Amino acid sequence: MERSAYYLRKSTVGQRFDRQELTVPDGALVYRDTISGTKPFKDRPQARELIEAIDKGEVNKIILSGIDRLGRDAASMLTQLQEFTDKGINIRVENLGMESIVNGKPSPTFMIVTGLLSSLSQYEKELIAERRQAGLEAAQAKAKANHTTIYKGRKVGSVEGTEKFLEKHNRIVKALKKHPDMSLRDLATLASDETIGYKVSMNTVKKVKIELQR
Repeated sequence: MERSAYYLRKSTVGQRFDRQELTVPDGALVYRDTISGTKPFKDRPQARELIEAIDKGEVNKIILSGIDRLGRDAASMLTQLQEFTDKGINIRVENLGMESIVNGKPSPTFMIVTGLLSSLSQYEKELIAERRQAGLEAAQAKAKANHTTIYKGRKVGSVEGTEKFLEKHNRIVKALKKHPDMSLRDLATLASDETIGYKVSMNTVKKVKIELQR
């Protein structure tokens, strides 16, 4: 008898599970972690509960929206996959439409595809980080040449005034004024610029919108 569990993970409280939950099958147990993908799977609160359920025989199939829900780097993803496979747990990855066990046997094709995608996912994250760092260094060099400064984040415990807050998020202010009816998600994407290390969340857009309406 198949006993399914759907594992969901998001990095921050401001993010939502909505898109991941679209394919949760009826009757499946659901485990939701709000935690960084850099945290080892076994050290995540809900993941630990899932593993306990597996050890008790309450779960024999895990459903994931994507392979990257298991970890940030290829090694951790593949290691966790192998541990589940060794326990006879079937893994279904929704965005691939593939399962790790087919007709009662481990699928070589699944392992090959997930291994490749895990490596590509890690490479993509490393590339984004490198571009962000390069953009930040370029912005710092330009600021130094022009005798100006760039925003590096607010010190812990400091109080930030409205004027300074809006000045810091000038890209969001411009986006809101130009596209007042655009969704928070689209505004966050529009205002973000990873070349200078400026990544916007929907929560930040919402805060800017509130300040502008005061």
